[in-house]
Amino acid sequence: MAVSTKGSDGRSTDSKGTTERITINMGGRALTLWRWTARAKSTGLNWQVRCYLDGATRQISTDEEDIKRARKASIDWYASGTFLNQDEGI
Repeated sequence: MAVSTKGSDGRSTDSKGTTERITINMGGRALTLWRWTARAKSTGLNWQVRCYLDGATRQISTDEEDIKRARKASIDWYASGTFLNQDEGI
């Protein structure tokens, strides 16, 4: 039987270090920017942005590897409201 160990944040400890995360506060809403690290064995280098709204998680790729440009793309995406047109979250 496998034993699942959880870290203090509720995520499993064996997946620690597989993502980089940055949170942007948007007036009471949190936008989370994240991307895979080399430890994750993923080839994706672009930052992703996600937020939770109306009972669903909305997520897109920023198509940016640079964090400054990814932050701007994330804020622009949130400000545009285009995520409101998505019928389903992830």
